Amino acid sequence: MEHHFLDSFNPAELKLIIDRNPYPQSQGCDWKLENTVHDDYDLFFCYGGLAEFSIDKTVYLLKPGCALLIPPHTPFSAEHRGRSNFDAVAQHFRFTAGDNLDFFSLIEYQPLVKLYYADEIKILFRRYTDYFLQGRKKIIQHSLFRYILTCFIYDSFIKQKVDLPAESLHNTGKHSFIIEMIKTIDAKLFGSETLKHAYALSPYNIQHTNNLFKRVVQDTPRHYLIRKRIEHSKIFLCRGMSVREAALAAGFNDEFYFSRVFKKLEKISPSAYRCLNQSCKASGNKDVVSDRS
Repeated sequence: MEHHFLDSFNPAELKLIIDRNPYPQSQGCDWKLENTVHDDYDLFFCYGGLAEFSIDKTVYLLKPGCALLIPPHTPFSAEHRGRSNFDAVAQHFRFTAGDNLDFFSLIEYQPLVKLYYADEIKILFRRYTDYFLQGRKKIIQHSLFRYILTCFIYDSFIKQKVDLPAESLHNTGKHSFIIEMIKTIDAKLFGSETLKHAYALSPYNIQHTNNLFKRVVQDTPRHYLIRKRIEHSKIFLCRGMSVREAALAAGFNDEFYFSRVFKKLEKISPSAYRCLNQSCKASGNKDVVSDRS
């Protein structure tokens, strides 16, 4: 059986912090959220109806049995879809590993997933909210959500993002600024001064920072940024954007430079990639549009 990244942790190294109450909801056709931002993670689990979420230029359709994770400090919008009420539970939380590292900064994951044990999770989430509404069994509440969150992580996991040595999870002082650089690049992916903000977090000069960053991430900050932008550009091309539109949307100011980099990394030109993937747009499938391609 393949070893999962999560299995490398002692449960005692993983800390779940729940400092807000769960929010069970049944939203009608007039429900809408616009440019909402939270300072912690927000996990939505849907057990009835439909809702469309827009997070960082990506659209997700949340269906029954699916869970959607919204990262902190990330504006998102949402609105009701379909005819029946959107029935869901939302829970804010923080989840850290080792010496207070944001767990989700260590992995690449799919924000929207159909949970493998969706029927069981539905029952557990209702039990979880019932205990909250009754104002009792706080320890069981916490344990239930920890289990639900762990199921989401197993189902949404794509790959380990940062190859930190095991001992670094217990003593992260040496590498903590690299984690913060990665989080900054991911959060400001399309900005014009992304690298400037990222390098400002390092206590070292650019060359030494590049060496340390590459030792941990197997890439320099600049190449990491480019790869992430190319991943997003593929989503934009699949939606039917022109090469120029996709380049600009992904943070590239020069369409020709974008085309050269795209072809070097993907072994195909962006225009050819767009033609091959027009079926993505034609099918109208908006169930999930993720960074995976």
